Amino acid sequence: MSDSNQAPIHSVQPTDLKSDFETIHSSRNTIESIFTLMERNLAILKSMYGEVIRQNKDSVFVFGLDSFYFQSKLLDVEFEDLKRQLLLISNRMYCEYYKLHKLVVEYVLKNIPEKRLKHMIQSTTFPAYKELEPYRVYPFETVKEVHASIIALLHGIHEYIQTQELELEAHRKKQNIGLNINNFVVTFEYNVRLVQEKARLFESYLGFFHDLHSKRLKHFSDKMNLLYTRMVTDVHFDDATSTTSMVGPVSDKTQKKSAKRAFQQNVGKLMKGLRFLKTKTVTKMEDTESEAEVDQTEVLGNDNPSNIPIMDLGSDTFESSGLEPEPEINYDVYEKNNSSFGQDDA
Repeated sequence: MSDSNQAPIHSVQPTDLKSDFETIHSSRNTIESIFTLMERNLAILKSMYGEVIRQNKDSVFVFGLDSFYFQSKLLDVEFEDLKRQLLLISNRMYCEYYKLHKLVVEYVLKNIPEKRLKHMIQSTTFPAYKELEPYRVYPFETVKEVHASIIALLHGIHEYIQTQELELEAHRKKQNIGLNINNFVVTFEYNVRLVQEKARLFESYLGFFHDLHSKRLKHFSDKMNLLYTRMVTDVHFDDATSTTSMVGPVSDKTQKKSAKRAFQQNVGKLMKGLRFLKTKTVTKMEDTESEAEVDQTEVLGNDNPSNIPIMDLGSDTFESSGLEPEPEINYDVYEKNNSSFGQDDA
């Protein structure tokens, strides 16, 4: 068989899979940064609610604070849902890399007689993936290590193919000088092509996982930013937090200062509003009592018989009226049941 009839073998060139994973890693870090900001904002809301409850135990404030409590609780529930979704995505990411790593290892042990690769496999162990535990936490550092091991094994396979191609070329030269080794050369070339295509298959698997994980993280990031934007729009924590979306974390010192400033400003506004509400409510009650007394005087006249009782709307007794008083609302119990959200952090 002459050289002109030989189809060329193109060496497997490793794709830029490592840099693709770095993009995924960067997206994951950004998500963690925004999660930190959201946790800080939720902590501010809880502290504000707890502080207001501790400083204002008058029952007139209980009804007014219910909406504030629900606002904080709703954001907290949505945030916990996001955390659970991210845990599910991260778990699945480890699952797919772990299974691919297992396939590559099995193939290398059976088909690649390279001591260096076998030593690499024996020196690396990873936690077994639990199919029945989709929310099990696998640290992202472990995910990175599994991915790095896959890349290293693919590089090792690529180097093995290059070595085999050089050996194939040497066999072809022997064939060309007249040795009857045609069938041997064809078989050797076939084996090299098998390893080459297997490496391409593994690289295709890994490239698909990169695209899939990038897409999942992008969709999750959009959902997370929607909640974060709504959070900082509804409650103006501070200008620094509001303008930080996909740029990364701020320093701990800046976070503490911003949180303290936002807490003082928002508590001040809330207290001012509550004082106004209480003053307005008391004034309205007094006006209502005065109007009721005038109405009774106009109806009964100045010569009211002593046997016709006049109900004092501002008093605590209904004995002279002959009417049964309405049951008194126990605001202490109501306040206790509705203040647990803020008191958890107290």
